[in-house]
Amino acid sequence: MEHLKGYKYTTEEKAKAAVKACNDYYLSNTKKGDTTKNWVRYQKELNKSSFIPSFVYNLINKKFFFYIIHNNSLNVVLGDPTEIKIVSEDII
Repeated sequence: MEHLKGYKYTTEEKAKAAVKACNDYYLSNTKKGDTTKNWVRYQKELNKSSFIPSFVYNLINKKFFFYIIHNNSLNVVLGDPTEIKIVSEDII
């Protein structure tokens, strides 16, 4: 299990909106041909208990959450981060 600071979203649409907000804030002056396309990206994680093998939980619930790992530059757009618990894949 890993604990990290970041921003947690219950839907992919909310995570995409957060990415868009960061891009709009930081990349508003980019020009066509610039190499930077995104300021931040989100990741998908299974929202599960550490006591249930992930493949079983996924088959039953199919519930995920989406998160962005904190960086100080994101505070101005996304606010203060929270602690997020990431449960790594179970080894069978």
